[in-house]
Amino acid sequence: RGLAEVTKVARAVRRPGRHRVAILGLAALGIATALLLSEGLVRLVSPIGPALLVTDPVVGKRFTPGFRGRVFVDEAGREVDLRINADGFPGPDWPKLKPSSGRRIAVIGDSITAAVATEEDRRFVALLEDALAAVPPGRPVEVLNFGVSSASTGSELVTWRAVASGYAPDVVLLAFFTGNDLGDNSVRLTR
Repeated sequence: RGLAEVTKVARAVRRPGRHRVAILGLAALGIATALLLSEGLVRLVSPIGPALLVTDPVVGKRFTPGFRGRVFVDEAGREVDLRINADGFPGPDWPKLKPSSGRRIAVIGDSITAAVATEEDRRFVALLEDALAAVPPGRPVEVLNFGVSSASTGSELVTWRAVASGYAPDVVLLAFFTGNDLGDNSVRLTR
């Protein structure tokens, strides 16, 4: 009987420790659940859309390929309809082969070229295409937008070599912003 009483006392002493661990575990679970629910609520009511840029092992970054939707663009302070093609660049998908009698222009640049804060038909790439299509002799003209937000001239060169050149453009236009395009190539240049 003495051994049974000692065992009972030992169990009683151990229980508060286990009880505390269980309480702490439940508290941690409750806090984690509250944080997840809060995050979900913020995402639900926040005007900020999904992350549009993705890391690309070849060109550094592109937009999310195939994205289509209405997103809030912070720089514009409003929502815009956004279409990203299968290659991860603004606008529609392009056929690899250009029209036999047509011209193709590749515009490579940064956020000014991408112009995701602007409706697609108002971007300078679309306006250029419309203006060139109106010039006689009326040959088909395609202007392809290879703009990526915060691209540097180095990443634009890689975009040309890895992606844009595959579309065999007749003309390549580098849209260069002197404010940061060169500096984006190096932290030392940015300073």
